Amino acid sequence: MTAYILRRLLRSVPVVVLVSILVFSMVEMLPGDPVLHMFAGQYMTAENMATARETLGLDQPAPVRYLQWVTRVFQGDFGTSIVSKRPVADMVLSVLPRTLELAMAAMFVTIVVGIALGVIAAIRQNSWIDTLVMVVASIGVAMPLFWSGLLALLYFSVQLRWFPVSQGASFHSLVLPAVVLGLQSACMVARLTRSSVLQVLREDYITTARAKGVLENRVVAIHALRNAFIPVFTLIGVQTSWLLGGTVITETVFARPGLGTMAVDAIRQMDFPVLQAIVLIAALIYTSVNLVVDIVNALVDPRIAYD
Repeated sequence: MTAYILRRLLRSVPVVVLVSILVFSMVEMLPGDPVLHMFAGQYMTAENMATARETLGLDQPAPVRYLQWVTRVFQGDFGTSIVSKRPVADMVLSVLPRTLELAMAAMFVTIVVGIALGVIAAIRQNSWIDTLVMVVASIGVAMPLFWSGLLALLYFSVQLRWFPVSQGASFHSLVLPAVVLGLQSACMVARLTRSSVLQVLREDYITTARAKGVLENRVVAIHALRNAFIPVFTLIGVQTSWLLGGTVITETVFARPGLGTMAVDAIRQMDFPVLQAIVLIAALIYTSVNLVVDIVNALVDPRIAYD
């Protein structure tokens, strides 16, 4: 197991390097000149423009700027915002806890609701419960996140007034965005959980356990779910990136401060250092979660560690 963990850690190194290159290149290819946007509406001479580009390091070739940027990032320096002139690290750290709070709450909803509905649908295969769960899951997957967020906001906040319209720092204001974000992901998890449990329930060792007179609840809870959850855990790891991306839409719809709204503002204002930092942090979180999921899968099924 130790060797497997070391191999996965070593494989993550080139992934992180590639991610940093992609993040830098993606932002570099965005249209527009940050210097022109920075001094919009102001009279600037050619000398002033050249000085500003030199200050921002834009006069250097792209490979040189990338190496300088990576070196600063490893030192915890993400640069300075072009718009607010504040350190990017301070800006990101001020809103990162709220985004992680939303993503973790949504992940909790995803795991609890998705796995529970998937298992119930599998156990009650071909019943009205199974049909209802699959129909609702299909609708949930197909519905755009911004649309379901607007509907939930209009109905539960404006009409019923169960939740605040303006998002604050309280737990009450976290519930509705987390449920909206988590339920759509839960629909995907429910569908995979159902198919995975049904596949495991058809295995020979399950038939043998039933033939020995083992209670059905024990067969499902002890023998079936352990193997059925391996692909589900993998999907949950993949869903982490979806949830991080979904926070952009959710925070925008619910006017909730976070990395999502900061990323949208950075795109509008062409604040490249802020955008680079946000995308890189999101990618590193996604890579780390996938690493943890692989290790958990290897602990659940040791055969994975020897493949």
